[in-house]
Amino acid sequence: RIYRGYRFDDAAPGFSWTLDKARARWFAGRLRTDDHPDPKIVSGYVAREHVIAYITSRDEQEIVVLPEHVTEIEVERA
Repeated sequence: RIYRGYRFDDAAPGFSWTLDKARARWFAGRLRTDDHPDPKIVSGYVAREHVIAYITSRDEQEIVVLPEHVTEIEVERA
């Protein structure tokens, strides 16, 4: 399962995901504004062959993938 934290609905699909749900929650909450107070986490699955990159710098587990390759998408409040 991969995760992506976001605040603005148009940011839900994206290239950068993480294997760490807590890190996604952090990304969702970092740009809190009164206009968008409800951070969300989207999660889903990606086949290994669709992973473009796996980056472990900055103590992260970032997965780079084309958004259209993420399946079984679920959204929850962060």
